[in-house]
Amino acid sequence: MSTVGYGDIVPTNIIETTFATVVILFGGLVLPAVVGGLAAYISNLKVTAKLFQKRITKVRMYLLRINVGDTVLDKVARYYDYHWRCQGGVMEQEVMDELPLSLRNLISAQINGTTVSSLPFLRRCDDNTRQLIASILQPRLFIPTDCIVQEGEQGFEMYFLKRGRVVITSSFMRAPLRVLSTNEFFGESCLLGSSLSAATVKACTYCE
Repeated sequence: MSTVGYGDIVPTNIIETTFATVVILFGGLVLPAVVGGLAAYISNLKVTAKLFQKRITKVRMYLLRINVGDTVLDKVARYYDYHWRCQGGVMEQEVMDELPLSLRNLISAQINGTTVSSLPFLRRCDDNTRQLIASILQPRLFIPTDCIVQEGEQGFEMYFLKRGRVVITSSFMRAPLRVLSTNEFFGESCLLGSSLSAATVKACTYCE
């Protein structure tokens, strides 16, 4: 391994012998370990992909059994495709549900704490109140054209846009009222006393 392949170059002193020994050890031990690690990593990726594909197949078989339309099937397929591309198939809510309450609250504070603290009407609240609000936030995913809030319906939820873009429209206006994107929020009126939604909010892109 340390020669040209025919054995005609051999070490003649202690330095060359040491160098040849290091090369042999590297070639015989380190390199296979690196290759083996890469192979294991790729294998784990395939296992994750297989498990996710199994989940999709199960859902699809159920939908076919209850005879849902092609439009619904397409939406479900796009939903899972987005999950795989952006989150590697990990369902955030399922992970959180497996954790004890103390850890869920801690992780929620890390994920949502900055967003909650940025709200103008919550800046005067103490840290415990903001942490409580951050801990009860639930992850939601909407695909393009989904209606998130319908004008005139009872409002119970406020939404924070982690990723994506939505358009706000009203039956009283032809043009859209506003387009919201990442790190913005809507639906706060239901927390401030208004019971009916004053506008319709639809997803323009995949929204988290």
